[in-house]
Amino acid sequence: MPANVDAMVREGVNAFKAGNKEDARAFLMKAVELDQYNEQAWLWLSAAVDAVEDQRTCLENVLAINPNNERARSGLQLLTQQMTSGNVNN
Repeated sequence: MPANVDAMVREGVNAFKAGNKEDARAFLMKAVELDQYNEQAWLWLSAAVDAVEDQRTCLENVLAINPNNERARSGLQLLTQQMTSGNVNN
């Protein structure tokens, strides 16, 4: 496993783009364990986790780090819309 957080995030993103959510999740989880303020790691992790509450937590963490992150804000709005319309898969 890569030694630095940026490399872990890159590996996680590459794994996610290759369709391997399990490896992506592992790399990104390790990255946020080592650097809880890594905005990109939290953002990508929100896409790699399956549970809606986990997605929400990741996106809220992104906004805590950077309140101006529009991708995280849009993602939270989408999750809220899905929850209110009943289209949630936990």
